[in-house]
Amino acid sequence: MFEPYYPNKWGITPEMDLGQLPMFIAVIKGLKPAMTGVINQDSYTKLKEFCKKFNLSLIISDYKLINPPEELLKELKQKQKLPTTRNICVPLSNPNNGNIYFYISREEKDAINAKKFHWENQIINGRIVSTSFVDHINFGYAMGYPDCCIKKFINTLLMRLNPTERAFIETKGKFSFYTNNLPMDHYYFLTHHHPCSFRCKKTIKKSKELLKAIKEDDEILAKKIEYHLKLPFLVMEEKLSIAFQGKIKNEEIYYKNCYLIGNPTDKLFFNKFKWRNRIRITDEEIKIYKNDFLLEIINKKNKFNGFILKF
Repeated sequence: MFEPYYPNKWGITPEMDLGQLPMFIAVIKGLKPAMTGVINQDSYTKLKEFCKKFNLSLIISDYKLINPPEELLKELKQKQKLPTTRNICVPLSNPNNGNIYFYISREEKDAINAKKFHWENQIINGRIVSTSFVDHINFGYAMGYPDCCIKKFINTLLMRLNPTERAFIETKGKFSFYTNNLPMDHYYFLTHHHPCSFRCKKTIKKSKELLKAIKEDDEILAKKIEYHLKLPFLVMEEKLSIAFQGKIKNEEIYYKNCYLIGNPTDKLFFNKFKWRNRIRITDEEIKIYKNDFLLEIINKKNKFNGFILKF
């Protein structure tokens, strides 16, 4: 599941690790004004060559991100909620290896505009600094996100809700796989924003256009994207979910394989599901089985701390 695929047409190599390949294609095809991502500074030269090949404008952040010391993380955790992006911002001249943000577009002005309004939650001088709502809004428009999704995302932030939970609640009827943003940055996805619902018409329209463009150039990639977007997902938190190669039956998922969509620090939690083959979800708990043998029970903080999404 989610094994990287490197299409010959795009000249992608394992060294580049372009988990956002569909977004690159969207920009190249003119379906998206700009995109952003994070790449290790050692891979910058490869990315620059890729952009030159397709006549794309590329600019980078004025800083780089390095991992904070564990002592600082513990201190921050006692004071306030940790951000999902846990990095310290340092000057590009800092000797430590780090990651840099990149901004790519067909027209240079669009990349410049994206950079102007983009910044993640970061740890600066021992404090967590969050993105302003105004910058969130302007960045969303710079990325070409639907206006309905931008407005709903801001409202979701104000209410301190999980955007995936909010989209789940807002959805009436069958969920569309075209709106499935859970695997973003994991090769097989079509949208890189939080949809206002999993039936958002504007998101579906954009995703259909992108999948059609991908299929015209690489039918294998298009099939892989559609396959992965239709898998069952267990959503735990905004940045933590698990995809299952299996089927849903009566609030249970029967599976033969699973894949973590989260941070490396979530692997210990993910290991509870590996080498098992069935889970049962209730409002209070998640039961994990191997055949008919109950192996573990995970108590949920609330009904949305572990819910099933099927597209």
